[in-house]
Formats: sequence, C-alpha cells, structure tokens
Amino acid sequence: MADATHRVTDADGREIQAGDQVTSFRGETATFVRVTRGTEYNGTAKVSVRWPDGFEHDYYDRVFNLTVSTIKDQPLTAGVPGEIRLAGEDIVNTDIDRSKGSGSARHCEPRQEGSSQ
Repeated sequence: MADATHRVTDADGREIQAGDQVTSFRGETATFVRVTRGTEYNGTAKVSVRWPDGFEHDYYDRVFNLTVSTIKDQPLTAGVPGEIRLAGEDIVNTDIDRSKGSGSARHCEPRQEGSSQ
C-alpha cells in the first residue's frame, strides 16, 4: 500500500484536525478522529469520528460535508510479478517457494537496466 498523508477540509475550506468538532448532514455533532481510507481506493474517502457517548465509527467523508485530499503519497512500484518495492528501495521478491513449505520473502539485488534476468 502507499504511505499517504491526507488534508481534511470542511465546506468553508477550514482545515480539520483530529479532535475538531464536525457536524453530520443530520445536524449531529461528533469529534473527528482520523482518515481511515483516502480517495485513492475508489474516489471516496472514509473518516472516523467519535460520538459524545464514546462510540467511534467510520463514515464516508460526505456525511460530515468534509473533503479529503491526498497531500503526500509514496506509490509502490513493481518491476516484474513477485517484486514489490517502494520507489527508490531495493527489490524484495515475494515469490513463495511452496516445495520448502516456506513463505518468507527473499531479498534480491535491483535489476540492472537492459538486463534480461
């Protein structure tokens, strides 16, 4: 997954931080806790709020008329199937050798440009 940081704003453009009061479309007040899913997933974000009775639950950002924007995102890159790495990091091969009964990842050296290995 990507390591993302989000900016949350209300309908007036004010930035919302953890602990700020937010109001639902029904007029109910809750405390903003965090972004639980950014818009990268399917274009809709989810936020977690805490109600006055202490109950915490996730809702779509629009329930509280909030807008969630990704302000920092470090995407994953992949060279070939079985290789996963963050941009600028060494490759980790996640292919599983089932014949040995082991599912541990093996460290691989980065592939050289033009190499057919």
